[in-house]
Amino acid sequence: MRHGAAIIMWFLATILAISPDGAAGEQAPASLHLSLTRGGEDERRTALAYVESHRPGDLLPLLRGTVIDDWDMTRKEYALEALSCYPFRSVSWLWMELLGQSMSFPIKKRIIDFMAESDDRRVVPALVEELSSPFSTVRESAIRALSRLGDDRMFPHILNMAKNPDPIYRVYALEAIYHLYDRRMGYLIKDMLRDGNKSVRYYALKCVEQNNLIENMPGIRVIALSDPNWEVRIKCIEIVRKFRDAGSMHVLLRSLVDANKDIRMAAARALLEFRAVAATISVSNQLAVEDDDEIKAVLIDTLIASRGGGGFRGIERILSSDTSVSLRVRAAMACGEIGDARAVGLLLASMNDSDQRVRAEACNSLGVFKGNRAITVKLQEVVCLEKSLYVRLAALYSLSRIGDRSSMLPLFDQYAVETDPVLKEKLRIVVRGLMTR
Repeated sequence: MRHGAAIIMWFLATILAISPDGAAGEQAPASLHLSLTRGGEDERRTALAYVESHRPGDLLPLLRGTVIDDWDMTRKEYALEALSCYPFRSVSWLWMELLGQSMSFPIKKRIIDFMAESDDRRVVPALVEELSSPFSTVRESAIRALSRLGDDRMFPHILNMAKNPDPIYRVYALEAIYHLYDRRMGYLIKDMLRDGNKSVRYYALKCVEQNNLIENMPGIRVIALSDPNWEVRIKCIEIVRKFRDAGSMHVLLRSLVDANKDIRMAAARALLEFRAVAATISVSNQLAVEDDDEIKAVLIDTLIASRGGGGFRGIERILSSDTSVSLRVRAAMACGEIGDARAVGLLLASMNDSDQRVRAEACNSLGVFKGNRAITVKLQEVVCLEKSLYVRLAALYSLSRIGDRSSMLPLFDQYAVETDPVLKEKLRIVVRGLMTR
């Protein structure tokens, strides 16, 4: 029965595809088809012009055969180009048939993209079927086309995929929902967040993230702390970070001490963006025991961003015993950025660090704290006694920032005996500046 209906539709479409004057094209279909698919560029262009003006119906079966059966991709493309010369509505049935029967995913993609440009909603059922294609490029093209056409007929098919016992189809459903979300699918997302397959849960989380479904946060907090898959937990933390969900602070703090390094990193990055002063103690405590250098760096940056040392347990541990010079430099810089007087003792102790870069950064941070005589005296000693010119210049710069006139005489005495021309000139400038205050 369906075969007979197809023959009738073919016959009607052939009649409709005849040129406006009612006469069939003068060129034989076979030779025209040969010119279109195998001719040279000029010959092919001439044939295309003929098809566009005459639209011969008896050429359609030949174009169909090329698209479906020919092994040569170029000839398939040429046949589709010729078919695009016909008014879409008169041959839409053929485009849909080609989409369903073609085994080539590049051809399917080309057909779908052309269908989307037609703005003909009659093609929606054919496009919907491609949402479950095994080819990702085909699915993506179908999603874009359906997004453009906008038709509720897509949703029953998506729902059926979401209920499929095979998890791959549930993932395909979520790929579609990611771009075609409708509030009527809200309950479906909630169910799929609890799916037994970790990939389904992960893609459900991506849908939540993409469509700002913040109403799912209570469930996501639970998943973030209890899901057996670490990738799913990290995605939950990333959503907490994106939504800046203040109610999830306990999730981040518990994740910060997790045994999984990647989960700790995700939590640290989220806390960096939250800049929550209330979290600095937990951050500092984790910094004191953390063994991953990348996470340590993020935790130090979190303390800087939050403008709190969290008791300075973590920074003290980094400055006193960490083997990474760059982390010790970062910790010394953090003391100055935070500006808490409790960091002064740590910085003074760092003046004995084996690396000049750490000592220089400690000098630079000490310049933040004014009115402390011990700092001024220590910086004066560095300018006069330190071997590294780099460190001496950093100490001199901090003394200039502090602006304590009591430094003027010791610095002038050093100027009188200084042999390094660069430092001597800097001493002159700083002493002159102190004199004019």
